[in-house]
Amino acid sequence: MPCFFAGEGAWGLSRLRESSGCPAKQASFEDQPAAKRRAALAASPPHDEEAPMKTIQRRYRAAAALLVLMTAAGACRSASPPPAATGAAGCENLDGDAAIAAAIRMRLSASATIEAADIEVRVRDGQVGLRGEARSRTQKSSAAELAGDTRGVLGVVDQLDLVDWVPITDIAQAQARSRATERERAAVQTDAWISAAIVHALRTSRSVGSCDIEVATRDGVATLHGDVGSNAARDRAVALAGDTLGVRRVDAVRLTVR
Repeated sequence: MPCFFAGEGAWGLSRLRESSGCPAKQASFEDQPAAKRRAALAASPPHDEEAPMKTIQRRYRAAAALLVLMTAAGACRSASPPPAATGAAGCENLDGDAAIAAAIRMRLSASATIEAADIEVRVRDGQVGLRGEARSRTQKSSAAELAGDTRGVLGVVDQLDLVDWVPITDIAQAQARSRATERERAAVQTDAWISAAIVHALRTSRSVGSCDIEVATRDGVATLHGDVGSNAARDRAVALAGDTLGVRRVDAVRLTVR
């Protein structure tokens, strides 16, 4: 006859003692005397109910830290800096038509002599198209020249309409006064804005050829400090700085030809 004990077997049959011919079962912890049980409990380490949760938290934090390190390593491998423009260390690399168009729009809007609000800029495969209205022949030629001077531009198609007649009607005169008021407001800029606009113009200019020119502005006086490769480049840098909105004067004493 097989022998079963409490808690053993699928059916939980009652224990059978030696009277049934089965060997005596080894005494369990519950069968031991109370004093012996207390001594065993005192000798065993205390049970930490929060230990499983702490272990899970430690593993979670370790996995999260590993994921961050792997992500950072992948970014370092894939996000290499763009190459500098040829002949001008540190210059902004205008990669793509959208970047070129944005640079031209920014340069036009920062110019003190060009009304950029009426000029539309489109770029495709490095070819720039200018559409809209120019208020004078000088503005028309200056806009085309500025666009052609921007890095990455391969050609310029000037389709600007020349609107240089004197306004006669009341509506035309009111529009002219409104444009003049907007230009006057735009001419009032902070020194920080002026410095940033000049730096952008110099760094995106093909003819300046240097992106190591430092710009500091105080009370509308822009000071240029650095080196350029030729007298023509120096004159161009001074002209671009002087054509920036808000600039009252340009100090180029420390802008030298190397």
